[in-house]
Amino acid sequence: MDDLRVLSNAVTKANVIHLTVEGIHFKNPALDVINQSQRYNPILKLASNSRLQYLQLRGFDDFFSRISRSSLVPAPRFRVLTMDLRITPKDKAIKSFNGFLQQCSSLTTLQVNLHHQYSITRATSDVFNKLQLVKSLKVDCGEFIVYASVSKGKIQDMDMTVKRLDNLSSDDFKFIKENHLKRLTIYHTPMEANKLADLLRCTPVLCRLQIGYEDERRFSAPILGIELQDLIKMIAPKTLSKFESLTIDYKRLSLTARFSQGQIQEMTMKIGRVDVLSVEDINFIQRGDFTRLVIEHADMADEGRLADIFRPSPVLSYIHIRRLGEPCLAKATTLDMKLHDLVKTITAETLDRNKSFLLNCQRLTLTAGLSQGRTQDMTMTIVQLSVLTSDDLIFIRQNQITWIVIETIPQVSDENRLADILRHCPALQQFHIRFKEERGLANTTAPELRLQDLVKMATADSLRNLDPLSIDYGRVTWTGSISKGQIQQMTVTFERLHDLTSDDIIFLQQGHSIRLAMRQTLQEADEDKLTNILHSIPGLTHLQIGCKSERFLAIVNSMITTREKLVQDRGSSSLRSIELMGGEDLAPFGFLGECHKDNTYMQSHLSFTEDSTTSFDMRTWIRLRHAMSITDRNPVNDFIRQYGWSIVLFDEDLTRNDTFAAILDDIPTTRDSQLESFRFHTYWFKADGFDRLDSIIKRSPNFKDLGLNVFINTDSGLKKFGEMECIHHSIELCPLDRGYGVRSASSNSEVVAFTITFTGNH
Repeated sequence: MDDLRVLSNAVTKANVIHLTVEGIHFKNPALDVINQSQRYNPILKLASNSRLQYLQLRGFDDFFSRISRSSLVPAPRFRVLTMDLRITPKDKAIKSFNGFLQQCSSLTTLQVNLHHQYSITRATSDVFNKLQLVKSLKVDCGEFIVYASVSKGKIQDMDMTVKRLDNLSSDDFKFIKENHLKRLTIYHTPMEANKLADLLRCTPVLCRLQIGYEDERRFSAPILGIELQDLIKMIAPKTLSKFESLTIDYKRLSLTARFSQGQIQEMTMKIGRVDVLSVEDINFIQRGDFTRLVIEHADMADEGRLADIFRPSPVLSYIHIRRLGEPCLAKATTLDMKLHDLVKTITAETLDRNKSFLLNCQRLTLTAGLSQGRTQDMTMTIVQLSVLTSDDLIFIRQNQITWIVIETIPQVSDENRLADILRHCPALQQFHIRFKEERGLANTTAPELRLQDLVKMATADSLRNLDPLSIDYGRVTWTGSISKGQIQQMTVTFERLHDLTSDDIIFLQQGHSIRLAMRQTLQEADEDKLTNILHSIPGLTHLQIGCKSERFLAIVNSMITTREKLVQDRGSSSLRSIELMGGEDLAPFGFLGECHKDNTYMQSHLSFTEDSTTSFDMRTWIRLRHAMSITDRNPVNDFIRQYGWSIVLFDEDLTRNDTFAAILDDIPTTRDSQLESFRFHTYWFKADGFDRLDSIIKRSPNFKDLGLNVFINTDSGLKKFGEMECIHHSIELCPLDRGYGVRSASSNSEVVAFTITFTGNH
């Protein structure tokens, strides 16, 4: 016992709060035979040292049979006990265990792994009577596990996991009946229907039942003595009005049913492989009223079985075949079921209630809605054009497909096949090509179809209903709005300038109402290249550029100069809008957006009127998260000196007062300020800071809210703030992350804090 005394003293001196003790280190026979019956006293006494709050005991044998009454002392600060002890059903062990729990008046969490099967009631009989603060309880007896939420000594909510119902004793059933069992998981299908029925009758608040797969069983009659239909009938009575779901999971089949007020609302049957189903399995499926059917795998040999499964199900509303045929993309296999035959089977007259289905053939996926046995809104996703079979192409020609998605970029060799598909899809409403790198290509060196060729095929006269069209090449994404075969507007998004090829630019030269979006910041070396591209695309109306703050001013000036030159050279320009986005994701500005420390987020929107070379409007949003200096060149300072009037929101942190004052002084007065929101954090704020703030607010007719979290260094500053409060009645104080308030460092109490609220009208 000396080794444990040493451990106890060390833990106490170190002020340990959380302790885990591994019993494997104490497996050897104790040398101190005299004290063998109290060997573990030092460990238990740790709970009463006023420091330890969490104790985890793992791998001990007969722990509570080897402690004495002297170790059972009050432990008022002890809160969490977790242990996998082998508490044997001996009077001494149980008595010692309950005696220890009675000393832990503040215990909130108890987890016990008992290893030996005995009544749950005996294990927890005194816990709830003595421990009013317990909130969480877990009892693991090996064959079953109980999880309970406890309040004021009573179980409020309980989950139970049982390997077999036969493992439960009469005392266990009594315990379940007296408490609130809401969720029950049974690993093995019950051998006796009566025992399960008794359990369900004594659990009126049960809302979820799951019977899981443990060994090879059929999901058909007999299910080890219980028919599934009989099981469903046990659950449906009004005594189980709160029942929400039932899950029975086997190796080949699983069933999930959802309930509402004791009635089945939805029943899903999931089949692993159709080819391994027995006659009894199919008979059982035919007798069930399933609303949803999910099949993991089916092939050509399963056609007859699929027909048997579908035909007797008048309430079936959804079918999903996740893998049809072998997973081979290089070529079609003889095991593939023809799409035409399968869809015909699904849409038979006996399935007039079926609402939708999803078929995955690996090389393509087909989704459709159904109404009165006819397909509606059919979507086809094609992995690669070259792997489509002749039967697939026949199916496409014979059906009204409304949406096509191709997941790899078509190659030149695919041109005739794609043209044939589009020619035979007059009902097509949406067409998307989306590049997925993980798909890869059969031949990565094969030439791709050009953007203009794809668009030309998609805007053929036969596709009068198509809108929109989307093509993702990876390096560039093209989206277009189409009406009656004519492109109304197109948007091209790319990472960097060199992603645009000469063919792309030639194609864009022929369009109108064009929007360009470049994600990466325009570098100085590329400014001339962008200028040349803008000159060569007369139909360009909108330009978006991801822009970091250090390049902000330079890009603004470059774009304004470029547009002026366009007007001078052509006499007009269709470019009406330029957006410099704060990030390369091109996300629009969010008023509650984040800005990391030591970073600056800026975003501007320039809009031009008619063909003026100088007339433009501009709105800018700035979030500043680093300390600026007025002595050094700074991109934010430089921008404010030239375009400060365009700032709509200025959200600032860490700037010193002298810099803040300089910022406000540098805002040009040539135009009315567009400032609407000012949010300001600083540690130094003087009266002159309020003077400058007052000045900018006065010449900002659209000003709406002011957020301040500042230290006021002087009483004069505090007085000036009071004057501002009286003048600007209509300004509402906006919330700040750190709360709101004005603090004065000059007061006797060192800091004066109060909340500011401006209300009223002008």
